[in-house]
Amino acid sequence: EDKDDYEALVSVIDKNSDDLNNKAKYLNEAHSVKEKSQYIHDKIIPSISKYVKALNQTNIKSNRVNQMRQSQIEMYYTLSDYYKERKKGIIIEEKLQKIKAPDDFNSKVAYLGKDEKYDKAIDRLEK
Repeated sequence: EDKDDYEALVSVIDKNSDDLNNKAKYLNEAHSVKEKSQYIHDKIIPSISKYVKALNQTNIKSNRVNQMRQSQIEMYYTLSDYYKERKKGIIIEEKLQKIKAPDDFNSKVAYLGKDEKYDKAIDRLEK
């Protein structure tokens, strides 16, 4: 019983993983932020919901295999949250790239990042 349930579960997980892997490749290609965020909304998030549904519809009698299924479902919910945050992140990144920083901004940031005590300690260690 465990073996058959396990094989049924792995079959569904493998199919879902292959599908998600193929969909995720789109996000690494040269598409606009709008296209990528729309793709996450229209393709990836609904697919993850389908994966959960497919797992829930898998007939499993074994308690151990059922626990594995529950763990996989939790992982899918985590993935869904990840992609929702990634969608927000790529939109924010685009907005940040459009902001023009003042010319002296980098030098101010570099100065703020200086730690004279740290620099002196490093100098002493190097001697």
